[in-house]
Amino acid sequence: MPEIMFCKPSGGVAILYRKSLARYVRNIDTDSRGICGIIIQTNHNLYICIVSVNMLCDKYSNVTMNDEYVNVINDIEYLMHEN
Repeated sequence: MPEIMFCKPSGGVAILYRKSLARYVRNIDTDSRGICGIIIQTNHNLYICIVSVNMLCDKYSNVTMNDEYVNVINDIEYLMHEN
């Protein structure tokens, strides 16, 4: 029986949207390769923040990744606070 993997060990993040919506979308600059975000302005001047996150894992290590997990959570909190 094949091994079931519950996380993605590597990869990137992306947010896709229609080209016709580009004038309503602003990219959020991040220093993290595992986080990207955009802000969408609606017709009623409501701003929606969308964040895509890749929570990395290492299925070959017995060491927990608490420090990296906390760093990603802190990065998300910073993005939300600043935007």
